[in-house]
Amino acid sequence: RNNADVELYHNGSKKFETTSTGVSVTGAINFDNSTSTSGLVADLWRSTTDHQGNTVPLPNWERPDSGNQGNISGVTNSSGVFSFPKTGIYLIQFFGRAFLDNVTTASQRCTFSIDTTTDNTNFSPAAQGHVHFGGGGFSTSLSTTASASCAILFDVTNVSNQKVRFTFGAGQGFEKVSGNSSINQTYATFTLIGDT
Repeated sequence: RNNADVELYHNGSKKFETTSTGVSVTGAINFDNSTSTSGLVADLWRSTTDHQGNTVPLPNWERPDSGNQGNISGVTNSSGVFSFPKTGIYLIQFFGRAFLDNVTTASQRCTFSIDTTTDNTNFSPAAQGHVHFGGGGFSTSLSTTASASCAILFDVTNVSNQKVRFTFGAGQGFEKVSGNSSINQTYATFTLIGDT
């Protein structure tokens, strides 16, 4: 109808209606074809090796090849710097696992950071998560572990210049960041959540 809303019902319950700003849907939308994910980006990368001390950027990343994990489209990685496949607003989450390797020595704060660039050259921190080991490691025969996380919403308007990397800052230099090629311990997720 011209200049009027349209409503669709199922068993007497409104499921779909047009509004002045678009549409409103009650319930789930299911797609039965392979093109339903063509505009989506959902990706996960994990660090595969341990590193000691300050590490900028964290190297050695892979998409998980275990645990039946997958991705939809995705970002690309070159020497620890990640590029985006298309413009949009991305939710970027970084989860880091730090550890003290068989020491009881006192440790200061360790930092996990998401760094961004808008000129493909100069990176600066956009979010940080911190690990505090307090008085130091628990034992000289066991590793002491701790985790931190941080997240940003990154508005990518230029895929050539806007990129992201992940870093680890060690408090005293002997702290380590954990990597593993079999399980996600230090990892990052990228989800395209909307248009720029």
